[in-house]
Amino acid sequence: MFINEVTAIITGAAGGIGRAIVLDLLQKGAKVLACDVQEDGLNDLAVQCSEFKGSLLTTFCDITQEGDVKSCIDLAYQQLGSCNVLVNNAGILRDGKLAQLDPNGECIGLPLAQWASVIDTNLTGPMLMTREILLHWLPSGTQSNLIINISSMSAKGNSGQSAYSASKAGLNALTSSWAKEFSEYGIRVVGISPGLFDTPMALNLEEEDRNKMISFTLAKRAGRPYELAKLVETIILCDFISGKTIEIDGGGSF
Repeated sequence: MFINEVTAIITGAAGGIGRAIVLDLLQKGAKVLACDVQEDGLNDLAVQCSEFKGSLLTTFCDITQEGDVKSCIDLAYQQLGSCNVLVNNAGILRDGKLAQLDPNGECIGLPLAQWASVIDTNLTGPMLMTREILLHWLPSGTQSNLIINISSMSAKGNSGQSAYSASKAGLNALTSSWAKEFSEYGIRVVGISPGLFDTPMALNLEEEDRNKMISFTLAKRAGRPYELAKLVETIILCDFISGKTIEIDGGGSF
């Protein structure tokens, strides 16, 4: 598949890694439906891409809501004519230990709502997006279609990130499962597991924690979103990649 043949849906597209993927694909002539809950960010993206080679369509979409997901996929087919690439990029981070002592010595547990919000967005959301696009793809028979799941190195487990780590480990498992389930239809499923990248999400890190993470990398710096976008481009171009989650972390070991 060549980039100018791509019609992609990208979630979490208003900023950070999602935005970088949109920009890279549009510059190469792809058609892109960028969806997010941050409408101001989508508006800024549309202005930035107004003179790019490709075609951009934007829409509000809360990927935890089945109605929003269906409307998003339907819009791609109605306005762009098709879709052959889905990038499940949207995600949230809500750090918190499962239980901890407060300054008064009282033990406090992680609120269920906090856990559920992370799992709903990072794991159930990609499932809903993928399920909906498969309802279009499978009846069409064998085609060259691609799903890319943006995971995280935190899938290996991080202190204070029970929900986030679990959601990303689950997403890695879905990448492997879906690749096996749908290969007979010509569908590839690939995961990308980033380390520390310069994104709005990373701004929540304490400087000490950020510097520690960087010190564990061979690159001795955070990744840049456009570098991950280039990996997405490579995955699109190489039909021999499927069923794996690729780590991109500057040679990190944290």
